[in-house]
Amino acid sequence: MDTEKKQELSKEQSLSEGAMVPHDETHPSSNIAVIHDAIENIGMGRYQWGLTLSCGFGFIADQMLLVTISLIMPQASKEFAPLHATLLSATQYAGLLVGALVFGFGADIIGRRIAWQASIFGVSIFTTICGASPNWAALNVFVALAGFFGGGNLAIDLTVLAESLPRKWGFLLSALASWPLVANFCCPDGATPATYPIYTVFLTYYLEAHGAKLGTGGIYQTYRDWSVSSAVGIFGPVFSAVLIQTSFLGRRRTICITAFACAIFAGAFTTVRNESQNLAFSCMINFWLNALYGVIYG
Repeated sequence: MDTEKKQELSKEQSLSEGAMVPHDETHPSSNIAVIHDAIENIGMGRYQWGLTLSCGFGFIADQMLLVTISLIMPQASKEFAPLHATLLSATQYAGLLVGALVFGFGADIIGRRIAWQASIFGVSIFTTICGASPNWAALNVFVALAGFFGGGNLAIDLTVLAESLPRKWGFLLSALASWPLVANFCCPDGATPATYPIYTVFLTYYLEAHGAKLGTGGIYQTYRDWSVSSAVGIFGPVFSAVLIQTSFLGRRRTICITAFACAIFAGAFTTVRNESQNLAFSCMINFWLNALYGVIYG
């Protein structure tokens, strides 16, 4: 009996470190499992961290496209005196929509890597060219092209990162997966989501229409205000880290506090009437917003 067991066991090939394990190459699920196991074994290495950083710059570019329109539209409308001064935001959103559709389907043809790199390169180039626009029509064309590549980057940025992350590092993406719940649990009946970007895009027009005097808008004032508000925002994550360590607050209550404070200052920003108030409220919004981001992505 023992001899038979020894003979049966001797037929099995032993596996050593680095040995190739055969698998069914014709079955798609078998290939996917091998790839997933390889990603898990590789872990979070230099490539994954570099990819996370690169995708982070992609997210920054997408957000900066929306913010820059609200900053340049009032000044550009004064310089070029167009018939429809608010057309610039519509042009950008049209480019974002078309870019997301084209790059979303095109990535399956040319590959996600090439599409992702081309989208980041296109955003950088056309955003720079926007600053040299000779007239209103050219500015709209370049903004649309920047939005086109920005929409493409937004469509595949998260996909490229998710495919290279090990399972235990999936928490980097989990917060972004909950956004569909907003419509069902956070928005009242009859809400119009299309009006939500109005606060960012048309805030400068609202303040100007209500008598706000925010200074000359020169280069010195612009970069001074940005530098001060950014410096104040650095201390936001530090403050949220202190709140998290407090026993009776924790992560959930800290998120509630920082989000509520940020919302209050964002709403109160509509009462700004002079340059000092503009700088003060901008600093507080940056502080609480960075504190909130520190908890969400920490």
